[in-house]
Parts: sequence; C-alpha cells; structure tokens
Amino acid sequence: MSGYAHDDYGSAWQLFWQAPYIFIANGSKGFDVVDATDINNPVFVKHVNTPRQVGPIFAIGNLLYTSAHDFGRGITIYDISNPRDPKLLNSYSNTENMYASMVNGNKLVISARGNANNAVFGTYDLSDPLSIKKITTLNIGNSGEQLYNSTQDQFIFQGCQSEVVKIDASNPAQLKIIGRGSLGIFGDSDHGQVTPFGNLIFVGNDHGSGSGFWVHQREPDTKAPEVNMVVPKANDVNRALTSRVGVTFTDNIILESVNKNTFIVRPLGGAALSGKYSHQFSMVNFSPDQPLLPNTTYEIVIPSGGIKDYAGNTTSKTFTSYFSTGPNGNFPSDGTEQPRIFEDDKKITLNWNRTSNASTYTIKRGTSPTGTFQTIGTTSQLSFSDTLVENDKTYYYSVTANNNLGEIVTSSVIKGMPSFYITKLNWISSSNGWGPAEIDQSNGKTASNDGGVITLNGIKYSRGLGVHAESSISYNLDGKYERFLSDVGLDDEAGSAGSVIFTVLLDGKQVYNSGLMNGSSDTKSIDINIAGGNVLTLNVSPDGNNELDHASWGGARLRPSQTPFNQTAHLIPGRIEAEEYDFGGEGIAYHEANANGNEGKANLRIDEVDIEATGDVDGKYNIGYILQGEWLEYTVNVTSTGVYKLDMRVAAEGDGKMFHIEFDGRDVTGPISVPNTGGWQIWKTITVDEISLTEGNHVMRIAFDANYMNINYLEFNGIVTGIPENKFRDILIYPNPFGNNGFVVSAEGDFYYRLSDVSGYILETGNGNQYQTVGKELKPGVYIISIENKSEVIVRKIVKE
Repeated sequence: MSGYAHDDYGSAWQLFWQAPYIFIANGSKGFDVVDATDINNPVFVKHVNTPRQVGPIFAIGNLLYTSAHDFGRGITIYDISNPRDPKLLNSYSNTENMYASMVNGNKLVISARGNANNAVFGTYDLSDPLSIKKITTLNIGNSGEQLYNSTQDQFIFQGCQSEVVKIDASNPAQLKIIGRGSLGIFGDSDHGQVTPFGNLIFVGNDHGSGSGFWVHQREPDTKAPEVNMVVPKANDVNRALTSRVGVTFTDNIILESVNKNTFIVRPLGGAALSGKYSHQFSMVNFSPDQPLLPNTTYEIVIPSGGIKDYAGNTTSKTFTSYFSTGPNGNFPSDGTEQPRIFEDDKKITLNWNRTSNASTYTIKRGTSPTGTFQTIGTTSQLSFSDTLVENDKTYYYSVTANNNLGEIVTSSVIKGMPSFYITKLNWISSSNGWGPAEIDQSNGKTASNDGGVITLNGIKYSRGLGVHAESSISYNLDGKYERFLSDVGLDDEAGSAGSVIFTVLLDGKQVYNSGLMNGSSDTKSIDINIAGGNVLTLNVSPDGNNELDHASWGGARLRPSQTPFNQTAHLIPGRIEAEEYDFGGEGIAYHEANANGNEGKANLRIDEVDIEATGDVDGKYNIGYILQGEWLEYTVNVTSTGVYKLDMRVAAEGDGKMFHIEFDGRDVTGPISVPNTGGWQIWKTITVDEISLTEGNHVMRIAFDANYMNINYLEFNGIVTGIPENKFRDILIYPNPFGNNGFVVSAEGDFYYRLSDVSGYILETGNGNQYQTVGKELKPGVYIISIENKSEVIVRKIVKE
C-alpha cells in the first residue's frame, strides 16, 4: 500500500493482524485501519488520530491497546467493537519513558528508555480499560537501552542492547530478577527481539552481528499454556453484534493448533460459530463470519488438549467464559449447589447449572447418602436421565464438574426415587378450596402453576399434589394398581399455620384417615392396599379456621398390580413365549440382578429384562443375558388337573447352566440342566415330564440357578396318560424306581447323560451308545437324570429305593 514511509521510527512502526483487519501504528500520526478481507487487495478504511505517538499496537477481541514508543509516554485503549470505527476509551499518561510494550494477562509491560540509567521497568493493570493502574516498577540494573519484551508462564523476558534479563512475575507486585544472559557478541550487538520457545529463548539481533538461541532453564518446558485473559471479559453484557473474541495465553502458541475444535465460540449450548482465527505472540483472536445474534448469551470454550505452545505442550484444562449481546446473560453459577431432580416411572432426571471452566460433568449414584457412589455417566450437557433404576427404590446422586486436570467441584447430594407417580394420570374430578389444585408443586396462590417446590418438614418432593382444604381429587384406577403410597402434611410454605385431615377413599369407602395435622405436625406416610379398586379419591378437610391450609401429597404414587402380558392368562396345555412375562415391574413380575437396561436391545418391552431378537426357527424373541437369582413370572390357567410333559427351547455356551420352574412358590421340576448347545443362537429342545399340575389359575415362575443361558419358549404338551411311564420318544429309562444294580438308559445311537441330586449337584456324567447302566453307587433318594442324543434332550426324576 502507498502512503507509508518505511523508515525506522517516523512512520509505520508496528502493526497487528486481527483477521480480516490490520491495525497499523503510524508513529506520530496515530494509527490506521486496513480491511484485508481480500489479502491481495487490502483497502484503507480509516485513520485515527491519537493523543500521543503510537508504536506498539495489540488488538484483543473488542479492545485495541496502544502505547508510545522511543522516549514517549502513555497508554491508550480503544473500543473496536466496530473495527471500522474505533472509539477512544482511555488515555493514560502517567508512565515512565518507554521504548516498547507487550500485553498479556490483563497487564501491560513497558520497556524503559531515557529514564535514569535506562533501568526502570514497569507493569500496569489493564483489567478495567477505563481505569488503568500502575502495578510496580523494577530497576533491572542495566544502563543499556531496554528494547522489546515478551512473556512465558510467570516470566518476563526483557531484551536490552547487550543482554536479556529474565524476571519472575509470579507475584505481580514484587518482581524478581532470576537470570541474565547474552549471545556473547561484543561490539555492535543487539538483544532486542526476544521470543521464548520452551526452555530456549530466541534473541533477534537487527544490527547484523548475529542472532541465536540460548537456554534460559535446564529442564524441558512441560508447563501447559493456559488462558489468562479474555475479551469480552467474563459475564460481560450488551456486547456489540460485530464483536470479536480475543484471548491471551501464558505462552506463545502455534497457530496451526488453533481451529474450530480448539477455540470455540457458540451460543450457550449451541453449535460453534464459523469464523477466522489470527494470532501474534501469545494473543489469539476469533472473528465470526456473521454478526452475532441480539439478546443472546455466548460461551467461549478453549478445550483441554487442543492448543499447543512451541514446546508441544497442550492446554491442560478447559477454559470457559461467557458474554451476552443483551442486557442480561444466562450465566452459570459455580456448580456447588444441589442439582434439580425429577422423578418418574423407571427414570430419574437430573438438571444443573453450568460450571465455569468445566468441559464435562460426571454423574455418580449411590444407595445411601454417605455410601459408595459409582459413576453412571459423563456428559457435556446440563441434564442426565438415569433409566437403569428400579421403581420404589431410593437413590442418591451427585454431579461433578471436570476439566482436563480432573474434578473442579462436586455438588451436594440429592435423593430420588423412581416410581409410577399419580400425577402421570389425569384426574377425573378435582375441587380445591383456594385456587386450582397444583400438579407437582405446592398450592401457591390463586392462579394455576404459581406454586413452589412441595416441601414437608424440610424434605423436598419433585412429584405430588399441592392443595388447599377443602379439597377432593379422584382418579380412575381400572383395578390396575396394588398399593397407594404418599407422604402427607401441611406444606412448609404455610409455616406453622393450618390444620387439616387427610383421608383416602377407594370406591367410596374410606381406607385411610390421618387424624388432625397442623403446621408443626410430623410428616405422615401412607401405604395402603388398593388392589382391585377402581376409583381412588384423595380428600383434605379443614379443621375450623382453614387459613393457610396448604396441604401437600408429597411423592404420591401407585404400585401396579401383577397382570398377564396379554391381559389373559397363558393356557396350559399350550406354548408360553419367554418374553411374555407378566406386567408389574421389578420385584413383582420379574427380578433383574442388575440395573443396566435391556442388554438384548429388542424394542418389545420397556423394562430391565434382557430381551433380544431370536435366531431360532420359531418365535421372534428370546430371553438372554441371564444371571443367577433372576426370575420371571407368568399368570397361567391349567385347564385340567393331570401330569404334563414340558418342552423348553434353550441355547447356551458352556456347561453348568441350570434353572427350575415353580407354580405358586412350589418347585414342580427340580433342577433342569441346560446342555452346551455350542452357541447362544444354536437351539435345542429339552424335555421334563411327569409334572403334576392342578386345574385353575396359578403364577408360574422360571427361576434361574446359574449365569448365562438363553430361553425362547416353554410348551406344556397335554396330559400324560397313554404313554408308558418309562418311555418318551426314543429314550427309555428303566426300572424306576431302581435298586442296587442301578438303572438302564436306552437311546438310539450315541448319547450323553448327567446325573445330579435335587439341588443340582452333579454326581455322575458319561457317554453311552444304545445302552448304559447308571447309578449303581447311589444312596436311596430322589435324583435327576438328563439325557441328550442327536435328536432330543430329556430330563427325568428317578428314585432309588
């Protein structure tokens, strides 16, 4: 560009590149703004006259810092929110004579020139651009000229004519010289341009007599670069829509490490903005491609492990800051408060506020407030839903904010209990003595949704009903629920006032009465049987003066009854698909040993039982991922009393897999061995006969006595009447009962047998072909024999007399 004289001091002395603008310090003529959007065709925008000569110039975000040079004095700061029209913010004159300066970490460091012995070195606080303050000065004891300086970590490097001085600024108010060094060049040397590179420093000598590197510390530099200044400053408001974002680091950084993944500017919780990055020394700027949105909160995130310094160290912790283009900002707290909780059917949802400098949040869960807490999830969001929970079981949670260095802060513990809360249902009628009855909040005032958190004697509830006597609310249950549970009392918002009586009616008949309760009464807990009931009515009656009768049903919930999968009992004889166990939930219709969701991933049911798509020739699903102690229950209807045989379709890898079947709590099969079928989707039919069942409705339980086996279905095959006692298909077992000579197993071809006692303990195994005598050494008693050949598996009870 024309118009610039390139002499040493009189014209263009220093410039700063903040894409897409260049700010040119034009000596005694002020500074110029150049638009370099087209880098090959820069366009002059504006000349700005300044209160003093301008040499050093630094653009960081919306602020432009300038200072005098070559014997001049003073500092000026401009608002460049609109970079095409800078506005003067502050002109500060009370400085030492200076040659140059450097900005880093809200501080400006000047190099002295023309002071007594050229030795007075000064630092200034720029954290408030409208109020510049001197921090301290230091006589570095060098009569030669001070030239340029730079910073790294807690150190300042001051370049002089004949040497470089290293200064410890870890205490900004008490600077300390910790070293000196030179290139070893005598005569016309210059040590003015100083740039740290890890544990080395580069000294640029513009007198032509030699430049070079030398060591300023013996150990490698392993200290990570960290953000120590941000513009706009934290929680700033009313920022211009043309704002850019600038930061300074504790070290000079490598520009190639700066990108949209390592320097993120975005609406709070939104997508990263696109834009241009530029840097000089330890300063990095981001210029959005599009204007910012009005009345919007933005977050600035420098993730850990991204931006590098010249020694290859990456940022070790995530830096986060916020600003707003509106008069207010949705700025986060420090994260130490208790999370907010919402309890639901088989789910607990936690919400919390953003913590400054946090990149992720770890959610921990325990079963007691002081017991062991286990990590159950990590997220970068401000919400987490825990679906690996059992209804009507109490859990305790905490949320820990983290960055790359580890945990920043942990919240206080909050309690939650998943359940089927009554407010999931729509009431069929509601009346209330003061304003409307409130769902999941206290009664509040006269309007709807004006209540607070339901609180009874200091205990908060995320779910429940807030009412005012006289109150009556009714729900249609359709006979689906077994119990009603709730805590009741005068809500804490009423103070010591109020006096009420809680009653519960089932189909018009009173089943609970709390007695008189007032503001000082202890909370009472309800747990009543409502099995088979259709209409549940919750009443609150006043006692005399009903002023402030703010009554709360805290955590009001229902426990479902056990009902058949298809609303009709499974028929016996007939097939029962394993996945068609009863409704009712954990501990009622089934038991899962862990709470990690459906590991089988099938979408048939929404609970903890592990259901997967089957590879068998019949059926769509099977039960898998089974653990010892788990069980499934089925409502069945036995059409006729008699002795049945049962075929079961199973698959497994490995030996020792066992289960048994109970009817109304009675073991009707003894231990059933599952053979090693050679794969989780390689299926075989095993058979148990001589199962005596009585006519009528029963609850059948499949109880698993070992880990890991798959089951597709069970099929009860008619009443066993015309089949010889010791014959089933092509396998014979005789005699039964047997004596000291044992019994004979007869089967077509090769077969494998396993003999065990009724507890499942294996006593004898072996192989046979056509015939095999078994059990000679057994003592009198009842035993289980399992026999497998190429076509079938049978399980039989056998008795030694």
